[in-house]
Amino acid sequence: MTRLKLCFARAIVMTTGAVALALLTPSQHSMAAGQWFTLVPRYSLTEVELSSPARASVLTDSEVVAGRACYPGIGCHAFYYKDGNVRDLGTLGGHDSWAHGANDRGQVVGDSETGQSSIGGFLYQDGVLQDFGALVGMLATAHGINKQGQVTGGATTSDFYTHAYVYNDGVVHDLGTLGGSWSEGLAINDRGNVTGYSATSDQNVRAFIYRDGVMEDIGTLGCCNSLGSDINERGDVTGQSAGIDSEGNFFADHAFLYSNGVMRDLGTLGGYFSIGSAVNDSRQVTGNSITEHGEYHAFLYVNGAMHDLNDLIESDDPLRLHVTLYEGADINDHGVIVANGRNTQTGQDMVYVLRPVNNGGGGSIDWQTICLLALFVAWSTYSGFMARRHGQAYC
Repeated sequence: MTRLKLCFARAIVMTTGAVALALLTPSQHSMAAGQWFTLVPRYSLTEVELSSPARASVLTDSEVVAGRACYPGIGCHAFYYKDGNVRDLGTLGGHDSWAHGANDRGQVVGDSETGQSSIGGFLYQDGVLQDFGALVGMLATAHGINKQGQVTGGATTSDFYTHAYVYNDGVVHDLGTLGGSWSEGLAINDRGNVTGYSATSDQNVRAFIYRDGVMEDIGTLGCCNSLGSDINERGDVTGQSAGIDSEGNFFADHAFLYSNGVMRDLGTLGGYFSIGSAVNDSRQVTGNSITEHGEYHAFLYVNGAMHDLNDLIESDDPLRLHVTLYEGADINDHGVIVANGRNTQTGQDMVYVLRPVNNGGGGSIDWQTICLLALFVAWSTYSGFMARRHGQAYC
């Protein structure tokens, strides 16, 4: 091989390696802007090993799954699942309980029927199911818990209204309202920021973010009411909102992503309705939507588009043919999703974990770098040609 050919081949190899690194490494610019270009992921599908019909509510970064499993003749109980082991959390004396939140410390929060035919919040920790209302000294629901063990939900005030709260180290902090008489917290991030919904002074219901001691109305998609379901570490919120389109027509609730002060309509899977259930730190959103055929299907919102999760399962996955996913319940920061679906062979509602099988959830492409590298390749080709033409040494 001549020196010219050797040098040219070396330039191509180095450039190809740089392109590969650019494809797999987030640029500082794209990370700062929060506008990553990611491939649409494909997923493998795993059925969670539960012996009874169930629905999931939450998935942590270590893949703890919590939700509700139903047992014939007994009732539906909150469950905790980790590494193939499932634990029935029981109830506070009634028949039914529901897990709404969990963390990687083994703590779970939710609501349960009590022996007095009422419903109250619970905190499960150290193997014990505790009456959360008794713990805080007031009637309270419990919907979200973060890594530090801070809890949010709704607590009854002295005037018998419900207010969103944060429970931290034995103290309940009343978050107030957006001017109306009641509010409720649904999710809390590790900074202690809360989202949920609150009545306003004009008797509407609005999604809120509570941070730095202030409850902020984050608005709607143009009309009436909204609700915040989840909040990530950036302070982005997903949920649902009614709205008005560009032609002035009212539409039923659509999933939204609220980020940097702007609420974005995520659309639907062809039908009239969608709900955003969860958002991770990469701003991937999952939830459920009515399709053009009138069915509820789970979705993933990524790269500015809503995708039917059923279409993102690997074509050769053995579960794909007899599972219909109807709700994306949660998504963690590794891009793993827990979804609720129906096994059409058994007719049962079961819980499924979807794990990405490509880099769609984590990589980004810096197109500016790609363009510069392409110019470098063109320059290398041209320089090599000119050097050879004039008989000059190259590189």
